[in-house]
Amino acid sequence: MEKEQIVSEVVDTLQEADFEVSRVIPYGSYCFDIAARKKLLLMLKVLVNVDSIYPAQAEQLKRLCHLISAFPILVGDRTRTEKIGDDVVHERYDLPAVNIETLRMLVQTSSMPLIFGTKGGYYVRIDGDALRREREKRGLSLKQVAEKIGVSRESVYNYEHGGNATVETAMALVDELGADLVRPVKVLKHVTMNVPPEKTPGDTLLGAVISELKRIGFGVYSTPRTPFDAMAKQSSDEILTAVFERYARLRQNVRVISSLSRVVDINTFMVSEDETRSEKLDGVPVFRREDLSTLENRRDLSAMMREKSED
Repeated sequence: MEKEQIVSEVVDTLQEADFEVSRVIPYGSYCFDIAARKKLLLMLKVLVNVDSIYPAQAEQLKRLCHLISAFPILVGDRTRTEKIGDDVVHERYDLPAVNIETLRMLVQTSSMPLIFGTKGGYYVRIDGDALRREREKRGLSLKQVAEKIGVSRESVYNYEHGGNATVETAMALVDELGADLVRPVKVLKHVTMNVPPEKTPGDTLLGAVISELKRIGFGVYSTPRTPFDAMAKQSSDEILTAVFERYARLRQNVRVISSLSRVVDINTFMVSEDETRSEKLDGVPVFRREDLSTLENRRDLSAMMREKSED
């Protein structure tokens, strides 16, 4: 399966579930390929082989999700050694990785997968409290349950205290005790990491923009390998910015930036060093460096963005 086919199927799957969707092009240039919102914000990276993601790319995706309060998901067809099965979650650099069918189950029916894959095989998470209740209800000891399903007494003890079991063992437990003992795998997880604000901007247009945003009271955070260059945050104020030395480059990228801004639901402005021909493009305000130097506080920036958007 080619990447473009997976991307198209993922977009169709999300739209069928009433998500607002934005895809970024060219694929591979950014740490994510699709942004989607329906109450929750998802940032999806599509990979034919989920093992092809590299550590820096994973860190950049997690950094972005931390900053904009999104949930990251890798969607792929296979790992290095096998196809990804339905109802199975793999993990790469602390990011969940699923196939299209599992994503469809998640977003269209809110059903959570039950199996997680590791290098050692396929496992499920046992609900230890439920296992203990069912065992005691039937008057069975740990040893008796162990003998019935063909494992050690210590294994059953571990299952009751948060241990994981192979798929085969879990099926044997469910058959023997006649109850639902498997916990779903949590796919959507908040990313929490330490992301320090920018300290010393470089001698560039982006550096100048960061300096101006810091001057009026924002903490500013870089957003590498995304269509945006930085995020400014202070309390509940959040703003994304994209900086282009040349106005022509700005025009080439504005459609993606405008679409993403709507989906992530964060106000965005663009900056160009060239003489601009418009106060806004696709609804996104366009500034020059001199515009930012006139601002005295964050309210001035909000007012200027609003004024340019309404022109």
